[in-house]
Amino acid sequence: MDRNRLISIFQQLKTLVDEGIAEIDAGRPASKKPSVPRSKCPLMATEVSFNTNVLAFMKKHARGVRSPQKFTLLLAHLAKGNVAQQVPSGELKNQWNKMKVVLGGKFNSAYANRAKANGWVDTPKHGVYTLAASWREALANESD
Repeated sequence: MDRNRLISIFQQLKTLVDEGIAEIDAGRPASKKPSVPRSKCPLMATEVSFNTNVLAFMKKHARGVRSPQKFTLLLAHLAKGNVAQQVPSGELKNQWNKMKVVLGGKFNSAYANRAKANGWVDTPKHGVYTLAASWREALANESD
């Protein structure tokens, strides 16, 4: 094939693709507001309720976030949002492993390290975790 013939074929393809896209867009109802996936919606302080059981809490709030955020949420539930409350690492690990399906697998201590590196949790002494004052950032942070 010569160069001019190829250019003609590609122009025809471009026209067909543009027409197909226009037809798809024409059949779509116009929405006033773009939908935001749940995992990207920051949770407000009033939305976090610790009154449910831990499994229901994690199922509701931990879907679509990464493991360090899940760790922070689990700690937040066990501490009832209290930054002064100390939670033993064994209790966190046991609770996590009871919810492997919801949380996406076995507990890994790297999750705690990453949450600590992000400033969401703290370890005042070995084997004990507390929430940092900025723990709510884990709810809105989608990159870690």
